[in-house]
Amino acid sequence: MIRSALNDLPIGHIASRSVLTLQARDSLSHAIDVFSAHQASCLVVLEQNQPVGIITERDLLRLACSGYDHTRPVRAVMSTPLVSARQDMDFATAQTLMSKRGVRHLVLIDAQGELFGVVTETDFRRHVSHDLFDAIEHLGIVMEAAGELIPPDTPLEHVLELMAARRLDHVVLGTQGIAQGIITERDVPRWLAAGLDITQHRAAQVMSQPLRTLQLHTPVAEAARILTETRLRHLVVQDAQGHFVGVLSQHRMLERLSAALLEENHQHLTRQAHANRQRFLDFVERLPLPLCHVGPDGGVLYLNHRFSLVLGYTLDDLPHQTAWWMRAFPDPGHRQQVQNAWQSALDAARDSGEPIEPRVCHIRTRQGEERIMEVGGVVLGAEWLMTLQDVSETYRAHAQLQEQLDELQRWQAVMLDREDRVLALKQEVNALLARLGEAPRYASPETPSENA
Repeated sequence: MIRSALNDLPIGHIASRSVLTLQARDSLSHAIDVFSAHQASCLVVLEQNQPVGIITERDLLRLACSGYDHTRPVRAVMSTPLVSARQDMDFATAQTLMSKRGVRHLVLIDAQGELFGVVTETDFRRHVSHDLFDAIEHLGIVMEAAGELIPPDTPLEHVLELMAARRLDHVVLGTQGIAQGIITERDVPRWLAAGLDITQHRAAQVMSQPLRTLQLHTPVAEAARILTETRLRHLVVQDAQGHFVGVLSQHRMLERLSAALLEENHQHLTRQAHANRQRFLDFVERLPLPLCHVGPDGGVLYLNHRFSLVLGYTLDDLPHQTAWWMRAFPDPGHRQQVQNAWQSALDAARDSGEPIEPRVCHIRTRQGEERIMEVGGVVLGAEWLMTLQDVSETYRAHAQLQEQLDELQRWQAVMLDREDRVLALKQEVNALLARLGEAPRYASPETPSENA
């Protein structure tokens, strides 16, 4: 997969670290000399070691058409604001950024905001696996279809004005459907450095020829290999009869790459979301608690296995929470009480952001059995997840214990009553003996005696 190879590759790993730079105060004449001497595609402009702008071949094309003063500072003609990125940005994101912003050079900075390097479309193409190009079925998918052939005798000034006005990085020259030469932005710095007067030349005098061409049936991966080997950015495409049918440009191929990366990124995120959902479902399926997921409109979205096992209900039985209230709480009076209490707990949870306060309810199962359950949950935006815990055995054990305590209290009361009766009888015996002139046989509880 494209993503598996490129997604985690930091863009700094493919960037050019030997960056040609200028100071913002340097003259345009100096910039043109550096372009020509190094056959550069861009120069980064610095102020206090911070990148603040860039000059590209396209900027020089614009200046060649509009006229320029060699002594003007670079600051006055550079492209700004600068499109930059951190050097740890991943390959796919960086390529997509360049495509969206319509730039062919991405300036990389480090954590301190200082210049790290520059990555170009050529850097991207060199690091793309040919597997991607093999997946493109036909050269026509990435080729720029044939446009108007410019007559070679057209004044050079008019050709460059056309390129600048239409933001073209190349034009093909020829007649009667046969391409004879090409002019690209790459040619402009060399002309400016040589002092070429564009008003005094025809396109045929300066166009690049002979052309490096491709046949329309050439595999895309082979075309990409030729671009790499020849260090060209444009290849003219011909049909079997040698007629001009289009141009394979590096820029167009990378636009296709961007689209492929975006599509694969979308597929990756979709697969990841599906995998996360599946992990969540596996998790909730293994939970020992019954769970019920309810949507914004009250529709029941999901019941886990434990819910169906404990209560017997399935999604077919409970398509909506209305069915839940009716089946789980068949008594209208009790149902209304539970609904009111649940709604209050739900509203309180939404306001506080806390879990839904658990409440004990008597719930009827699908089999008609009554279960005592503690019902709570969590709010999920407009949805909510209801959790249930069967506390029937706990409540039954508590009831049994209470019954035993009540029985013990009853026996204790009986025994106390018997003790009271025995004491009263002893007191009566003592009183009778006193009338007969005999000593008491039973001592009072306050005075212990041998006869007690």
